[in-house]
Amino acid sequence: MLLRPSLARSVARRGAQLARLWLSHEDAMHYLARVLAAVADAQRGPSARSKEIYFVWSESEELMLEFAQSVPYFAHLPREEALRHRALRWNPLWWLSILGCAACILLGHGFHTACCQGGQVRSDELEVERRARIWWVYCYSGGFVGTVLTDLIALVSAVVTETDPEDRGTGRYGLVKWLF
Repeated sequence: MLLRPSLARSVARRGAQLARLWLSHEDAMHYLARVLAAVADAQRGPSARSKEIYFVWSESEELMLEFAQSVPYFAHLPREEALRHRALRWNPLWWLSILGCAACILLGHGFHTACCQGGQVRSDELEVERRARIWWVYCYSGGFVGTVLTDLIALVSAVVTETDPEDRGTGRYGLVKWLF
């Protein structure tokens, strides 16, 4: 989202006025620097988060379209026409499958990025290698990461809600609580 120049000036002016009114000089300078940095970031274009969401959504849509085109009815249609077809666009299962795939790719890409493996394998990566990396590796890893996160939430919930006074602080519950 790009801000109009007049809106950017207005945001900076209001931020400076609020800073002068409510903050000390040093705090006002830090606040003004943050406001100006935020305005500059807004002027640069879409954030990394929105780029990531667009990347994940478009890749999951392409993956599910690849599967849809294996159905004989959609096999003869071009990709754009199959993507606009009402049997897919008005089908809640289609959107649910894209959403589930996008969630898995998002978790998997985040996990691999945290391990410094979130980009191309090499500079001359082929299209089939890119598809395997995104559609197979990231999607499967995301499923595993989602399972681990669900299990951790269940474990923490079980530990926190443990009510037996004999088990508190002793045995396996004491060890788990100590680890957390």
